[in-house]
Amino acid sequence: MTSLARVVVVVAWGLAMNRARTPSVYGPCGGRSVAGRADKLDGVSQRPLTIVLATGLQSLIALALLLAGGYVLIEVLLGRATDVGYALPLTVFALGAGAAVGYTAWGLFMLHSWARTPVVLTQIFVCVIAYYMWTSQQYAISVALAVVAAAALVLALAPSTTARLFPGESGRHDRQS
Repeated sequence: MTSLARVVVVVAWGLAMNRARTPSVYGPCGGRSVAGRADKLDGVSQRPLTIVLATGLQSLIALALLLAGGYVLIEVLLGRATDVGYALPLTVFALGAGAAVGYTAWGLFMLHSWARTPVVLTQIFVCVIAYYMWTSQQYAISVALAVVAAAALVLALAPSTTARLFPGESGRHDRQS
């Protein structure tokens, strides 16, 4: 695993653990009633591992987009860009896309059901980029992108993710037949 991937996993894990240790999120009793019965699940136990991992992969893609946009911006500011008319819109697009992808990662981590569709679409776009990287003979980058996209797709569409994001949806078709 690259050091960048480790950093993203460590940060995502740290955020999850920090939320789990914060009793004020659930009120003065830390989510427990006076009788000791759990009124709400802990911050981490609400999230299946599939959601946490999918969030980490989505965050990794957001970070890559933000770093790419920042790199192009620095190249423009240092005067090393060959075509400023092309580099500036690319910078704006990469930074905006990175922010949007990061927002969907946050939405998935916060268990918002709307976030799964943009996460899946992001991975489909990453697969397309991986294909074009392969055709341009950049095999290592292509394989890395394809692996990340495939893993994120599997995690985002996993049964445990679906059950947590859409609790009333499972088995609905069976009852109608």
